[in-house]
Amino acid sequence: MRKAIKRVLDVIGALFALILLSPVMIWAAIKIRREDKGPVFFTQERIGKDLKPFMTYKFRTMFMDAEARANILFRDEEIKAEYEEGAKMKTDPRLTNIGAFLRRTSIDELPQLINVLKGEMSLIGPRPLLPSDVALCYGKDAGKVFRMKPGMTGLWQVSGRSDTDINFRRKINLYYMRKWSLCLDFWIALRTVKTVSKGEGAY
Repeated sequence: MRKAIKRVLDVIGALFALILLSPVMIWAAIKIRREDKGPVFFTQERIGKDLKPFMTYKFRTMFMDAEARANILFRDEEIKAEYEEGAKMKTDPRLTNIGAFLRRTSIDELPQLINVLKGEMSLIGPRPLLPSDVALCYGKDAGKVFRMKPGMTGLWQVSGRSDTDINFRRKINLYYMRKWSLCLDFWIALRTVKTVSKGEGAY
């Protein structure tokens, strides 16, 4: 029953957010196209409920030749180590000007509302991971975490986001699975508003 209520809240919340935030999303799309004429959206395979892969949608935040830039960038062992620890860098030269702003404000993640409507994600849940990161982050506990759909936000986002390491994210997502309730989701939703508005741990 609780999961059915959660799904209803996901659909209502995603529809409301898409309507309310559509001007922001249109603005972001225009700015992305104007900066380098590349595609507006970026799709990437992530792992969902029951460890099934799906394609997430985001606004593109990197230059079109980001992979080539990464190959040069990661020749520096310190930069490579920073990236491997948290899968992000505080100063990433692969980001476009508008992309850095979209990352900082979390606007880049708004297209994931479509994933929520499709039933692939929830508004609140465990962090969606790349297939290559699942075993690294969770090991044999991966099945426990992905008994639920991954979320656009969750305890990982309101507890430091990109400022946390893999071990912390693992522990906090396992904690979420053990303690999950609609009340906890409501608390996370309120905390997310505060976290995003302050840009805490976002880059």
